Amino acid sequence: MSFASTVRCVLAKVKWNVPILIYAIVQFIAFLLVLVATPIDMYRFRPQYITPNTTVVTLWGVKLGVLNTTNTISSDFLWRRCIPRRDRFRLAQACAVLSIFVYGAAAALGFIMLYCCSFFRMVCVALNIVGAVTLCVVWAAVAVTYHVEDNEFCWKESVFSTYGAGFVLLLVAWVLDLLNIAVLLLPVSIAAGGAGGSSNRDSNKEDESSNGNSKKNSMEGSRQNDFSEGV
Repeated sequence: MSFASTVRCVLAKVKWNVPILIYAIVQFIAFLLVLVATPIDMYRFRPQYITPNTTVVTLWGVKLGVLNTTNTISSDFLWRRCIPRRDRFRLAQACAVLSIFVYGAAAALGFIMLYCCSFFRMVCVALNIVGAVTLCVVWAAVAVTYHVEDNEFCWKESVFSTYGAGFVLLLVAWVLDLLNIAVLLLPVSIAAGGAGGSSNRDSNKEDESSNGNSKKNSMEGSRQNDFSEGV
C-alpha cells in the first residue's frame, strides 16, 4: 500500500469517527439532563398558592424547594381523586427511571465506539429510539396534566402552577436524543454514497482501460497490415 493510500485510509477513519464523537458527547449531556431533571420540579406553584411546606411538584409528589429530598405530599395522595392522573404519573415515574438507564447505556456505548466495536452503532440507534419513547411518555404526562382538566376535582395544573426546570430539562434531553438518532444514521448514508461513488469510479476506470486496450489493439493490427502490404 502506497503512502498516499495509507493517508487516505487514516483520513477516512478520522472522518468516520467525528459523528461518533459528536454522538457520545451529546448523549452524555442528554444523560446528565435526564439524571438531574428526574427528581426536581415538573411544576412550580404560582406565588398565590405557595405555602410554608409546598412550593414545587415533582413526579413523586409535592415538596418544599427544588433541592429538598423529602416530599411533604406523595404523588398518590396528591392525585387521590384523579385516578387517571395518578396512574399517568406512576407510568411517568417508571419511564423516567428507565430513561436514566437507557440514556446512560447509550452514552457509554458511544464512547466505546470511539475505539472499537463500531457494530454498537445500531444498538445505540435502538437505545435512542427506546429512550425517545420513554422520555416522551414522561414529558407528555406532565404536559397533559398541565393543560387538561380531568374532572371537577382535578383542575388543569396550569391554574396553580407554571412549568418547572425539570420539565424543561427533560424536553431538551429528548430533543438531543432525536438529533443523536440522525447523527448515528448520517455515517451510514455517507458510507453508502462513498461506496457507490467509488464503485462508479472503478467502473469508469475499467471502461476507459478497456476502450484504451481496444484502440491500442486496433492500431497495432492496422500497423501490422501496413507492414504486410509493404513486404
